[in-house]
Amino acid sequence: AHSGRREEAMALIHRARGLIDPLSAKDPANRAWQKASLVRRFKEAELLQADGNFDAAAPLLLRLA
Repeated sequence: AHSGRREEAMALIHRARGLIDPLSAKDPANRAWQKASLVRRFKEAELLQADGNFDAAAPLLLRLA
């Protein structure tokens, strides 16, 4: 995999965090925002693991449960 593409993907994930997580927190009954937040955390953890950052990925995955 190309590290440049992962860096670009991580930048988009961080941007999504700033957009999705506040909406998810403000309206916890909204399943669409909750799902988007879960998918965002999963994708972030996936990218972190691909870079070998298992310690940073673990808390994101534990919050999925």
